Amino acid sequence: MKKLFLLALAATALSACKKDSNAMPSKTELLTTPKWRITAETETVKNAQTGGSSTTTVFDRYAGMTACVRDNFHKFNVDKSWIIDEGASKCLSTDPQSGSSTWNFNSDQTKLLVPSLSLPVTTAEVDIVELTSSTLRLRVDLSGTNTDVVETTFTAF
Repeated sequence: MKKLFLLALAATALSACKKDSNAMPSKTELLTTPKWRITAETETVKNAQTGGSSTTTVFDRYAGMTACVRDNFHKFNVDKSWIIDEGASKCLSTDPQSGSSTWNFNSDQTKLLVPSLSLPVTTAEVDIVELTSSTLRLRVDLSGTNTDVVETTFTAF
């Protein structure tokens, strides 16, 4: 009876370990584990026309990026630091190899909070459209009215 009890206890312990190893990674783990490289970027602009109609134009911003920009990568760290690296080639030899910034999540982890380049807003909220172990897709509304939206896709490497 004692052996049966120990065998059942061991089986329970092993299955508990197995469940833990299958746990979904947190959003922080998904974001901070790989390095990320931009692999697509579009800008969608909606222009109001007279009479209430509008036109929508989609620009492929990635197609206009030079090779020295396409090899850049981003590394988000657990300590909330964010490294932007020039990659193997720099557009200007005098540019530093890397720069740093900060990041955070909003309370429900649906947005990345990053420093804004436009004043008076100090923090930009960037929508997380997709975050998996291989893909990070972000969307930002440049206009504040959903008429000029940039969507960027990063791929892990």
